[in-house]
Amino acid sequence: PQAQFAIQLRLAKSSSIAPGRVAFRFVNRGKYPHEVQIFRFRAGTPVELANQYLATGSVPDSAADRAGSVLIADPGITVPERVLVHAVRGELYALMCQFRDGPGKPQHATLGTVALVRVL
Repeated sequence: PQAQFAIQLRLAKSSSIAPGRVAFRFVNRGKYPHEVQIFRFRAGTPVELANQYLATGSVPDSAADRAGSVLIADPGITVPERVLVHAVRGELYALMCQFRDGPGKPQHATLGTVALVRVL
């Protein structure tokens, strides 16, 4: 299966995917350049805590697996690359953008450009 995430003003706050091989695809439908950082939370991280981390735009190293990927796209671009994962039931994946629209502007993550994806 392929999970497609489109950035407009916000990512969907919560999504789910089935276990197995999953390809994350990134479409930037917004007006600004965006990135999507894709990483897995460590096993046992509660959903509420993961959402709190994402809302602040800062996830401590102790809460996330060391592996992850980043896709970057200008406005209106679909990134040709995909991020492939073997999703296991119970895992939580984070998607977030830490770009800013300019110096002194807030991170996109703090404006809601984040998503938590659960493997059901």
